[in-house]
Amino acid sequence: MLFIPSSIVQNASLRTDIPNYLPKLTPVGLAAVIPVALVVSPDLGPKNLKEFIALAKSKPGALSFASPGSGSSSHILGEVLARETGTKLIHVPYKGEAQSVPDVFGGRLSSAFGAVGSLEKYEANGKKLVLLAVTGAQRLRSVPNIPTFEEQGVPNMTLLGWMGTFVANSTPKETVNKLAEALQLAVATPEVQSVCTRVGFECRATSPEEFSAHLDKELKAWPELVKGLDISFQ
Repeated sequence: MLFIPSSIVQNASLRTDIPNYLPKLTPVGLAAVIPVALVVSPDLGPKNLKEFIALAKSKPGALSFASPGSGSSSHILGEVLARETGTKLIHVPYKGEAQSVPDVFGGRLSSAFGAVGSLEKYEANGKKLVLLAVTGAQRLRSVPNIPTFEEQGVPNMTLLGWMGTFVANSTPKETVNKLAEALQLAVATPEVQSVCTRVGFECRATSPEEFSAHLDKELKAWPELVKGLDISFQ
């Protein structure tokens, strides 16, 4: 059984330069979802998304956002945020949060998108990053005081990263069902729930059928989401 991140669906639906392995795999079940947050330095000023958008509108092209790379889900979210709010945000690709977060604190970057679990833990000179919003349709148990983008009036920001389980297509259906049942039992344990909450994940086990439907929905959603955006996926 393989644990695979949501990028497999994003790549399958948006990129033609890398192999698509989904047709060779059978979904077993979703294990956890990974919400993404937009963060800023406390020195930038905005304390919520409304204030960030107002600042961006008052200074077109002056605010930037970091992502783990061009064409990444965080890059897409930043461009969608700009489109949906009528703002101009400058994308700055980084190799990862370890490189981008110090630049947010240092004022060289205005903001960054990244996994909630890691971003909320960063601290510099006694200050923490300000979480403005999280993706998803509902608030997180780990940061229940942080509203979603949708709550704050920004649509099309509900797609989540996730970790799912797959097996080869040759795997018997009976085996797939047994693995799915074992996964659901494991995800429901307090130990796994605690780990998920600590790292900013939301444990969310599904049946093979539910996971398959989720994959089909996302394969259609990603191309629709990026329509009109000037993003290269090569």
